[in-house]
Amino acid sequence: MIQSLLFLLSFGFFLLTFGGCSVQHEEAMELDYQRTQNLINNLQKNLADLRTEVKDLSSKSSKTDMKIDTVQKKIDDLRQEVNTSSMDSKTKVGSLEKEIESANQPMRRYQAELATRVDKLQMDMQKLVGSFEETKYFSQKASGEAKSLKEGYQAKFDDVDKRFAALSNNLDDLQRKVEDQQKEVRAAAADAKAAKMEATKIEKGEKVEKGEREEKAEIGEKVEKAEEEPEVESAEEAPPISHSKAEPSKAPPPAKKIEKTEKIEKPEKPMKKSISGPDEAYKKAYDLYTKADIEGAKGEFKRFLEMYPKSKYAENAHYWLGECYFAEKKYDEAILEFDEVIKKFPKGNKVPDALFRQGMAFLEMNDTMNAKLIFKEVVKRYPNSEQAARARKKLKEL
Repeated sequence: MIQSLLFLLSFGFFLLTFGGCSVQHEEAMELDYQRTQNLINNLQKNLADLRTEVKDLSSKSSKTDMKIDTVQKKIDDLRQEVNTSSMDSKTKVGSLEKEIESANQPMRRYQAELATRVDKLQMDMQKLVGSFEETKYFSQKASGEAKSLKEGYQAKFDDVDKRFAALSNNLDDLQRKVEDQQKEVRAAAADAKAAKMEATKIEKGEKVEKGEREEKAEIGEKVEKAEEEPEVESAEEAPPISHSKAEPSKAPPPAKKIEKTEKIEKPEKPMKKSISGPDEAYKKAYDLYTKADIEGAKGEFKRFLEMYPKSKYAENAHYWLGECYFAEKKYDEAILEFDEVIKKFPKGNKVPDALFRQGMAFLEMNDTMNAKLIFKEVVKRYPNSEQAARARKKLKEL
C-alpha cells in the first residue's frame, strides 16, 4: 500500500512538471491535481488506517508471542513430565518383567514336573495294560482248563448215570426174580404143610417127628437156595460196578450194592443243582459279600457276569467285584473293574461311586496326582451328588 501511494505521488509531480504550459491543459491538470489530491487524501486515510491496523496487529502479535511463549513453556513442562513418566514406566516395566520372570520360574518347574508325571502315568498305564493282558490271558487259560475239567467230570458223571441206570434195571429184574422165588417158596411151603398134615394122619410117634424134621430141612434148603439164586444172577448181570464177571460165591448182597449206588448218587446232586435265574445268582453273590466272604463273593460275581453279562444287575456286579478287589488290596484290579462300570454303563447309577472309588484306589497306592484328577472329575461331572461332597473333602485333605 505504501509503495502504491508513493508511486501515485511521483506520478502527480511528473504531471505537474512535464504537463506543458498550454492553457488548454490547465483545466485538465487542475482536475487531475484535484483528483490526485483526493487520491492522496484517501491514501493518507488508508495509510492511517493501515498504521492503526499495524499497531493492532503488533499488539496482537505481542499477545500472540506471549501466548506462544506460554504454550512453549507448557510444552516444555509436558516434555519434562513425559520424560519423567517414561522413566517411571520404564522402571515399572522392568520391575514387571522381573516379577513375570520370577513368576514363570515355578510355572516352568511345574510344567517340567507335570511332564515327568505324565510320562510316569503313561508308564504306569502301560504296566496296568500289561498286567491286565496277563491277567486276561491267565483267566482265559484258567477258564479253558476249568471248562476241560468240567467236560471231563461231566463225561464221568454221564458214565455214572448210565451205570446207575443199568444197575437200576438190574435191581428191577432182581426184584421180579425175588418175587417169583418168593411165590415158589410159598407154594412149596403150602405143599409141605399139606404133606405134613397127611403124614400126621398116617404116621405117629417118632417116625412122624423124624419125617417132619426131614421135610422142614428140605423146605429150609429150598428157601435158602431160592434166596441165593437171585444173588448169583444179579452179580452176573451187573458188570458196570466191578468191570469184570463176578463169581457167585463172591457176589455181594443187594443191600450193599444199593449202598454203593447211594454213594455214587450223592456227589451228583450238588452238581446238578443250579440257581434258577439272574436274580437268585446276584442275591447269592451279594449275600456272601455282606457276610464278609470276599473270596466267595468274588467268585460268584465273576460267575454271574459270565452267565448273565447283559443282566440288569451287571452294572452292580462289576461294581461289587471292584469292591472285592479293593477289600483284598488289589487296587490295580479294582481300578480296572470300576472302569468297566464307567465304560459299559456311562449313564448308570453306580458311575459316581465307581469314579470316587477309583480315586480312593489311587490314593491307597500313594498316587495323589491321579487321585486328585479323579476327585476333580467327580466334582465336575456330579457336583450335587454325595460322592462330590466326599471328593471335595478329600481334595481339601490333599
